[in-house]
Amino acid sequence: MDKLLKCAIAFSNLLDIKYHFKIGRKGKLKGFTLHFNPYHFHHLIGLQKLSDIQKLKGNRERIFKEILSGNITHEMIEKSNDYHSMGSRLSSFHKIEDFLDSNSLIFNYSRAFNLASRIEAIYLLQNGIDDKINYLFLDKESNSDYFYGKSFFPKENMDYSKSQPLWKLLYKKKIFGSGKDEIQFDKLTTL
Repeated sequence: MDKLLKCAIAFSNLLDIKYHFKIGRKGKLKGFTLHFNPYHFHHLIGLQKLSDIQKLKGNRERIFKEILSGNITHEMIEKSNDYHSMGSRLSSFHKIEDFLDSNSLIFNYSRAFNLASRIEAIYLLQNGIDDKINYLFLDKESNSDYFYGKSFFPKENMDYSKSQPLWKLLYKKKIFGSGKDEIQFDKLTTL
């Protein structure tokens, strides 16, 4: 199967799912809910880096649908002069739901501790996929109480978690569009 399509299908499976997290640190408790929209895929997978491909410009939801329908393929994006800057994301992204279903390390993220990065985010999730560390940066949706995935990629040279404050995962619930909930982690009821 086409690598890009495989990633888009994996992401489309999340469109009807939310994750609610409760985290704690130094006596403070925070909660946030992560949701997914088709237009988030573009930046998460790094397609914005491929500025020399005209088909990747414009409405990001339309581009996501074009990928799902097979009109934009891995073969097409691989021809970009900038493919090297995002291609490694495709090796793990198709397992994004597994990444979220496992109990990741959660950090507050501040660019001040990582001046080499241009990523602006509130939280950083770190987890392994196929024995390789991957990062998922989360930010707050404007005019909403929801968080969204802003960027996803495997660890290469830089440790993005270095010096970032670590929060303890206390509770995680996977919420399906059907109304069904699945509690994936619960330390709160045992405290």
